[in-house]
Amino acid sequence: MSDLLKPVVDTFLTNTRVLPMALEDFSPADAVRRSGGDQGNSPIFLAAHLTTVRYNILAMAGQPEENPWWERFGATAVCTDGADYPSVAEVVDAWKAISDKLHAAFDGFDDAQAMQALSEDNRLPAVERTQRGAFGFMAWHETYHIGQIAMLRTAYGLPGLTTKMRR
Repeated sequence: MSDLLKPVVDTFLTNTRVLPMALEDFSPADAVRRSGGDQGNSPIFLAAHLTTVRYNILAMAGQPEENPWWERFGATAVCTDGADYPSVAEVVDAWKAISDKLHAAFDGFDDAQAMQALSEDNRLPAVERTQRGAFGFMAWHETYHIGQIAMLRTAYGLPGLTTKMRR
């Protein structure tokens, strides 16, 4: 693996471990319960969205794979009542499966690939316009949404994520 990618990959590894922990304890009803008086996102929508985005990150790493949830949970998807959403267990299983593939792809990355310039049409708001910068932005994106799930945990009366991580 590229030494230049190691700090970013470490963030992905942390998120790989933390997302399933963040989803623990949600009842099926609370997993699909939307924040903000049914205007915001639900924990399961956020987790499925992150799982879906990992397919995009895998493609960015040169290993595209068919993304079964893109229409329901991709970048422009909107949270619904969740009646047709996968269960927490299904999302966690899908998260772990795509994460294993992503981490294997990162293992094969070298420094030259990490520093490859992004194409002109790439609209990710990465400050550093390289593959490393794009991966860094995507790691931030994941962490942001995991933080939202952590906030929903406490809003719904569950133990805070930091408490769970200390166990």
